[in-house]
Amino acid sequence: MNSEVSKVMIGNQLQHLLEINGFNISGDILLEDLGFNRLTLQKYLSNAERPTLEEIVQHAKFFNTSVDYIVGNSGYVLDTWDFNFLEEFFQYSSKKIKDHFEDRHNTQIPNEDNLEPILFGLLTYMTLSRTGRSFEDLTEEEIANKKDTFAEIISLFHSCITMSNQDCFDIKELRDLNKNIVDYLFGDFSFAKEGS
Repeated sequence: MNSEVSKVMIGNQLQHLLEINGFNISGDILLEDLGFNRLTLQKYLSNAERPTLEEIVQHAKFFNTSVDYIVGNSGYVLDTWDFNFLEEFFQYSSKKIKDHFEDRHNTQIPNEDNLEPILFGLLTYMTLSRTGRSFEDLTEEEIANKKDTFAEIISLFHSCITMSNQDCFDIKELRDLNKNIVDYLFGDFSFAKEGS
């Protein structure tokens, strides 16, 4: 088997990783830590030399990123040390979850922000997936009902977050809301009756 088949160019990704991590390519410590000499580094950066799979894995570990990023299959660095990790992770997860529902369940899901598909996926997991069911097992009416229910739960989640960020926020408000939900579960409270 040709060894060139298992090698890819990593110059652009490596350059980006060096920059965002504040490394100077002339620094001896960096070269020593990465395990290659200055000439090899220059060859990688200029795409004149392609690393082996083992070297790619080594670089991914060193820069706390994925092999997918190093080889150019993903634009997400997903470095947990990065201050913006959560934002990038939510973007990545949101896209993957949205793709999953479109490809696997043939279902379009809300996508107003990066959090909605994640919450939709979480709700699906908690209410369907753990029972071995999917949207494919539901009727059109059941799917519409689930989507409406999930939309309300997501809206409630957003409202609770907004509420908790208000200057006048009192934790007792959330506790009372939660108590009413628990009372509803035991038949001791009805939101519909309270609203009329």
